[in-house]
Amino acid sequence: MLLIHGSYEISIVLQVNKPAADFKRGHVGILDLLRGIAAISVVFYHFTYLNLLSDFRSPLLNKVFEHGNLGVEMFFVISGFVIPYSLYGTGYRIADFGRYMVKRVVRICPPAYASVLLQLVKWKAIDILYPAHQSPLVSITLGQIIRNLTFTYGFGDSKQINVVFWTLSVEFIFYVFIGIFYNELFSKKNILLFLLIFFLPSFIGLLQLTSDHSFFAYSSLFALGGVTLLFYRGSIKLVVYLLLLGVFFAISIGTIGFLASMVGVGTALTIAFVKGSNKVFAFLGKISFSLYLTHNLLGSIANFLLAKFLHVNTEIEAIAVVMLCALLACLFAYLFALLIENPFLRLARRMKV
Repeated sequence: MLLIHGSYEISIVLQVNKPAADFKRGHVGILDLLRGIAAISVVFYHFTYLNLLSDFRSPLLNKVFEHGNLGVEMFFVISGFVIPYSLYGTGYRIADFGRYMVKRVVRICPPAYASVLLQLVKWKAIDILYPAHQSPLVSITLGQIIRNLTFTYGFGDSKQINVVFWTLSVEFIFYVFIGIFYNELFSKKNILLFLLIFFLPSFIGLLQLTSDHSFFAYSSLFALGGVTLLFYRGSIKLVVYLLLLGVFFAISIGTIGFLASMVGVGTALTIAFVKGSNKVFAFLGKISFSLYLTHNLLGSIANFLLAKFLHVNTEIEAIAVVMLCALLACLFAYLFALLIENPFLRLARRMKV
């Protein structure tokens, strides 16, 4: 089925995928759209429901984006698909683990560290310009900075300089997990082994032996992405795919709840069966990581500056200001991606695993 309207084109594909032997890696266009939706959902969640734009509250937008944080769950499913997908056909072995991790570090860390630096600069500016309003900079410790730069939360005082960094901590543990178990999960075509390997961290999450924001709590979402990759490249049949989705959906309900699990399954099914593009969301997808890293910084600055000149009296005015702030966040993210993220993205792509 093909749906076309204006700047977007969506097709729902129900045919059986090619066998694994005939599968060739290429760009998966629907991922840009999904990343864009996930990123902008998180942005509006922080701007409205978490009251980052406290001077421009919109009850309507608060309600609409009450669950915008579920964009994070979408990102985890996407990573569960993309990270092993990036290794497919490379001849990856455990001996390549070091090069693989260096590539992930080059891709993720420089933009993340730049966002930390910008946040520290903002706090320092607050301390200089408004000494009566001390920023968190006065109480931050060297240990906290190190834990932020290494994404090792949960050890001592784990204050986050950038509030979204907990998700990068989860992601990096998944990178290690895939680096160790990639061949067992995706090369041996043993579904029981796949189930066992992913079930172990999920079981730890079910027992609630770790933080609610740990890799173990969200491992079933990464599994949904991994199962989708097996189906996408033709390694398993549709019936097996749906059964495996059901298994990890049931597990994830026990760790992250029903609604988040539904979003995870919906994201997986979209990757598996939908081919589409949308110019707006494709653009947001391209800048999604930069937008994710910087929107809180930009939002807080925009709220502070705009509140000096604008005073809203109606819902429409509040919505207009929120939309303006979202547009400014996207513009800043575009520049951040252009100047900081993309050079390291190109460098990472040139690195061989």
